Amino acid sequence: SFAQLNQAEAKLQSCTENINEVKKENINKPMLVPLTNSLYVPDKVAKPDSVIVDIGIGYSVEKVHSRGSVYTLSTEGRIHEPNIETLETTISKKQDNLSCVVNIMQAKLQAQKSQAGPARSGSKS
Repeated sequence: SFAQLNQAEAKLQSCTENINEVKKENINKPMLVPLTNSLYVPDKVAKPDSVIVDIGIGYSVEKVHSRGSVYTLSTEGRIHEPNIETLETTISKKQDNLSCVVNIMQAKLQAQKSQAGPARSGSKS
């Protein structure tokens, strides 16, 4: 969904910011290392040129990175604004169409119920 897409983009941006904090100047300096968005543990940077990346389903891998790769990740991995606007417009139109279909179906169902009501009461007499 669109909300999940926004969450993924926010997570990518957060991860990129965290990676940018890992610098050679910070070797053996205490820092808080993010395990999740809300959980940090105190540690020291031992190898500033590599990071541990969560690849899902409980597995992590060590990846060597350079400042160029972080820049590429943050610029190319970002969802471009025109694409988001197009997606928002499309989603809005689809929701409007769905709402119209639901309203028409409810009106037809109500009409069927009102037509069936007098017929039933007339057949009982």
